[in-house]
Amino acid sequence: MQRFKKILYIISPEIERTPNSLIRALNLAENNAANITVISVFQDINVPDKKIALDQIKKRIEAKVAEIKASLNNKTVVDCFVREGKITVEVVRAVLDHGYDLVVKEAENPSWLERLLGSEDIHLLRKCPCPVWLSKPDDKGNYQTIMAAVDFDSDENPSSRALNNTIMDLSSSLSLSDFASLHLITVYDSLEAGALSLWSSEPEQLKRNLELAEYKRKKQAMDQLLDDMKAKLDQKNYDYIAPITHLIQGAPSQQLPKMAKQLKADLVVMGTLGRAGIRGIVIGNTAESLLLELDCSVLAIKPEGFISPITF
Repeated sequence: MQRFKKILYIISPEIERTPNSLIRALNLAENNAANITVISVFQDINVPDKKIALDQIKKRIEAKVAEIKASLNNKTVVDCFVREGKITVEVVRAVLDHGYDLVVKEAENPSWLERLLGSEDIHLLRKCPCPVWLSKPDDKGNYQTIMAAVDFDSDENPSSRALNNTIMDLSSSLSLSDFASLHLITVYDSLEAGALSLWSSEPEQLKRNLELAEYKRKKQAMDQLLDDMKAKLDQKNYDYIAPITHLIQGAPSQQLPKMAKQLKADLVVMGTLGRAGIRGIVIGNTAESLLLELDCSVLAIKPEGFISPITF
């Protein structure tokens, strides 16, 4: 199932080693017959002739990419370019200008202060209009377990349903390509149960009833998502993936990292909450919390209609 047409990979200017994330991006491009571009961004270049410096850096990156391709016997054509500026700004402008449908980057390991101020990874999650794949430095060549986090809290919203379907499409496609097990997770909580039970003569019974009703609603939505998956995949592929579903009660920011560790997930595919059609950053902190808590790679997807605050 072909999912990506144009991939943008962010490479560190130093390129002292071969990033596993670049190997995955190259293989992904080859498997999808996709175009791939490698971009490197410098914040400040203090030399007399910046053009010469940028050209030299570009040649070094091109040589490294060619070396990696040769080792993989990968025939994908790769374009490379170097920019000066802020990583997030230059990457988002490249996405807007060239229509990339996936950005891949090796995840940072920021210090506490950098977390407080906001790392480049957080800025990309907030502002990049296309999916962002943040790959851990020790990312495996092939994944064994993929965890897809879906949210049915706003399932009556068409953009929410579309986002869940995109998460399902991408996670099932990657599961097939890597021969990985797929776990579909949704975390729910009946927030009104506690408040309403205070006014009931049988508070515990009311609370249980409300929680059961919420569970049934989530179960129905999950079953519908599985039916959508069956309709898109042939029976053989669906049976091979055999997705395992989990309905967990609690707070997403706590339960999703816990479940990822329990499953030993190599990749978490998830959506980010945003105001579709309104220029702005991601609202809600679940994706940001996950980025700091997870010990695996993350593929974060924007809802349809998201407009980046960064423009040309």
